[in-house]
Amino acid sequence: HATDKHSTNGLIQDVVALHKLAVKIRDARFQTGGALQLSRSKFKIHFDDQSPTRATSLEIYEQQDSNRLVEEYMLLANRLVAQQLVTHCGEMALLRRHADPRMQSLKRLQELCNQQGLNLDTSTAEALHRSLQQLSMVPQSKVEVQPRSAPLDHHVAQTIQFLASKTMQTAQYVCSGDIGSKDWHHYALNLPFYTHFTP
Repeated sequence: HATDKHSTNGLIQDVVALHKLAVKIRDARFQTGGALQLSRSKFKIHFDDQSPTRATSLEIYEQQDSNRLVEEYMLLANRLVAQQLVTHCGEMALLRRHADPRMQSLKRLQELCNQQGLNLDTSTAEALHRSLQQLSMVPQSKVEVQPRSAPLDHHVAQTIQFLASKTMQTAQYVCSGDIGSKDWHHYALNLPFYTHFTP
């Protein structure tokens, strides 16, 4: 909250400035940093006030700009801390690695998309991200089951993204000295090293 040293307007200006910077950092992560985004829908379940075990409705949770702001600075903090750990802790650095996807599963998904006239480039995390982003702009006339000249159905694009996420391996905590430095790599973030410093 505002104090004698920090006015409400000043705090608002600071948050707006942080948001503008976060947008630039996020754009750079995906446009030039080669990161991959595989967002899954999150759901909010509403319960009956009188009967807390009885669900009354379900809705998709929409991510807000405030969520993205926190995410960008969290990722940045974790990346910078990982850099310090690698520099100063040597073989004792605790890192969070994300191995490459299960290539056989990813190849099957690529073949499935190819059969429907959809291009899914799985050569790198960056290429996969760009392919998934472009799916929503593909005319439905290219999809045999939906021969209409319109953008690819949102649900179809979401399904392909979900199937792509299923090919990903689970990220692991590792000690830097236990594996070679090339295996510190975080596939989805396309970073040479990463850690979980933030809660």
